[in-house]
Amino acid sequence: MDLLRVTKFNKKGPAKCRAFLFSVLILSGVSRLADGWPGNFTGEARLYFRRMEPLRRQLRVARWGLPLARAIAEEIGGDKAAVRMLVRELFGEDVEVRKRAADVARRITEADGTLLEPYADELAGLLETLPVEESRTRWHLGLVVPRIAHTRPQRLRAARTMSLLAEDESNVVRCSAVEGLGLLATKEVSLWDEAEEMVESFLREGTTAMKCRARGVIRLWARSERRKASH
Repeated sequence: MDLLRVTKFNKKGPAKCRAFLFSVLILSGVSRLADGWPGNFTGEARLYFRRMEPLRRQLRVARWGLPLARAIAEEIGGDKAAVRMLVRELFGEDVEVRKRAADVARRITEADGTLLEPYADELAGLLETLPVEESRTRWHLGLVVPRIAHTRPQRLRAARTMSLLAEDESNVVRCSAVEGLGLLATKEVSLWDEAEEMVESFLREGTTAMKCRARGVIRLWARSERRKASH
């Protein structure tokens, strides 16, 4: 499919165009569509859409909560196709669904950050462009992005974003900033001083939640040092 042609004829605005193009890229990665788009799908494409439906429904249930987010994350497991479906929902137009998809992504990375590593650049870009009104989504992605950053440029990019989030008006977003930068500092020595300064600032001037997260970072650093010493 000619992406330039798709861009030219998509008249729904930048956000919808971005979501549409990302959907095209995701689909092209999981299936080869038959000639005659959008009519004749290959068997692989039909299987993709059948598998996508349960996740779509789960993300759109009436009531949402942590147990459901964790259950969906566990159900996805190491299924790369399901992870692609989840990422596609993150770039959709439904703000509530995007928040829920980010919640699930957060729970996935709590167990295994490598599953979302192929999307590190895309999710970093999404976090950078989300409006301040989507504070819960930014909170979740503020934890996801540092966890899946696996190259030095990605870690430095994530660190710059964490510095901005530390000044955010949302308390939960600020909490993700100190956690994220603290984690990045364990993998990128050049970030250590900045992370220490943020932790000290949060402990000195932060809200109760911010102080709690800062103390959590200190415990993370202690565990990291013990692991290094044991090796």
